[in-house]
Amino acid sequence: MPERNVVSWTTMIAGYSQNGRCKQALSLFHQMQRAHTTPDEITLLGVLCACSHAGFVDEGRHYFKSMTQIWGIQPRIEHYGCMVDLLSRAGFLDEAHGLVEIMPIKPNDAVWGALLGGCKIHKNVKLASKIGQKLAMELDPGQAAGYLVLLSNVYATAKRWEDVVNVRRKMIDMGVRKPAGRSWVQINGVIHDFLAGDKAHKHASSIYNILVVITKQAKWEGYKPNSSEALLGIEEWSSN
Repeated sequence: MPERNVVSWTTMIAGYSQNGRCKQALSLFHQMQRAHTTPDEITLLGVLCACSHAGFVDEGRHYFKSMTQIWGIQPRIEHYGCMVDLLSRAGFLDEAHGLVEIMPIKPNDAVWGALLGGCKIHKNVKLASKIGQKLAMELDPGQAAGYLVLLSNVYATAKRWEDVVNVRRKMIDMGVRKPAGRSWVQINGVIHDFLAGDKAHKHASSIYNILVVITKQAKWEGYKPNSSEALLGIEEWSSN
């Protein structure tokens, strides 16, 4: 390119980050600085995402602090979300929780989900329970459902089955249900939507047959499913 500006640099950094090429993203950011191009908040978001995906904790801390100290950029909720995700995955749960507590912005679903996800990975039941109780009191039933399911999975990972039962019963008492998981893919301009447990899709038979083949191949290559999350659904609990 005859001329590179913040948009072109940021686009490449974000592209590398989103495709798992995190070292290249950070290397490009360094090139951008050497070229005396000033980054903006979107540039720094791409950099923090790269650190989060790669687990570069020290680098993430440095770039997050540099936003205000060097570039004069106030972090948005997305920047905080990247840092909480990075710290939580790496096991720095107290630091992540402390960051959430001092955020000048109200934490959103992604921030709380990242923190609870870290609790699940590192089996920090105490912190997960504290967060779950806080959210159950502050959020309406529709918003609380996903967090309570994640909390029950944290308990299951730690094999605290009585707590799993208590959380599920609490969900029944609140009259909440977690919406079924869904995904979609766009092929030739057509969006194909998939719902967990859906048998009504016109290609359901072929989809499940392929899923069986993939699962067998994964197990053959050493994959072991996490059976601790194979919990009873809300309907099954309510019928007991």
